[in-house]
Amino acid sequence: MLGNYRERFEELLQVIDQIAFRSLDERLEFHLKRLANNAGSRNIQASHQDIAHDLNSSREVISRLLKKMEQKGLLSLQRNHIQLNEHFNLHE
Repeated sequence: MLGNYRERFEELLQVIDQIAFRSLDERLEFHLKRLANNAGSRNIQASHQDIAHDLNSSREVISRLLKKMEQKGLLSLQRNHIQLNEHFNLHE
């Protein structure tokens, strides 16, 4: 039980660090990694609006950042679906 509390507390500290000290593009990358790891797959079923809501941002900003990541070859975008490419490191 204490291990579970410690794990949840560390997760909370990670989220606070992301919000307080990271830029939105870094927060987006962290969020995508978390979604992929939780799903156990590089395929993420989420809309840009869903991600924007999770990160307290606008859909337009998230769409722009995702498009930049797609141009870098990190992911592929489809409607309500994001495929993380092998260049997108899930374990950082």
